[in-house]
Amino acid sequence: TRRRASQADGELDLDASMDAVIAGRALGLAPSADELTVAAWERPGIALCLVVDRSGSMLGPRLATAAVVASAIVLSRPADASVLAVAREALVLRSQGSDRSAEQVVGDLLVLRGHGVTDLSLALDAAAVQLARSNARRKVCVLLSDCRSTAGPPPAEAARRLDELAILAPGDDRADADDLARLTGARLVPLDGPLDAAGAVQRALV
Repeated sequence: TRRRASQADGELDLDASMDAVIAGRALGLAPSADELTVAAWERPGIALCLVVDRSGSMLGPRLATAAVVASAIVLSRPADASVLAVAREALVLRSQGSDRSAEQVVGDLLVLRGHGVTDLSLALDAAAVQLARSNARRKVCVLLSDCRSTAGPPPAEAARRLDELAILAPGDDRADADDLARLTGARLVPLDGPLDAAGAVQRALV
């Protein structure tokens, strides 16, 4: 955005300020700050990293819900959203700043097979790496999981290292998610199915 130099910090916009500079030279005066224009580079509003649990307990209808959530997040933040799928390892389906489409990401999600273990600590650390690539004011990790961590260290410490964590947990299986949210101050949003996906994402980002 461009503003008067007296109103904002930034780099001098020579093109927009040239008339004032020339007039000042003709009169032997320096132009005032109100006559100069600066380009004030503002940081984007919000960056998102979606972490999808692909353990065996998150397949079937829950995987379909994850696909809708992933699509909603990529479409809402096409230039600043990443998507990870996590079991024992973290798979980057869309990196921060990537131009991969929502359709490509959803296609990748739907062909993944479930795994029996989930390393949530690894997942949240991987999300932090993605979000560190953004210069957004807010950086939010959205964790879609029942939060039943069965590999790696307990996830609470990794969760606390994130700027913000929002947990989307199955409405009928949220005991572990409740515990993680209580320990870390994360926002917990119950998610009942694909039709609730868009609304749940909005509630998670309030």
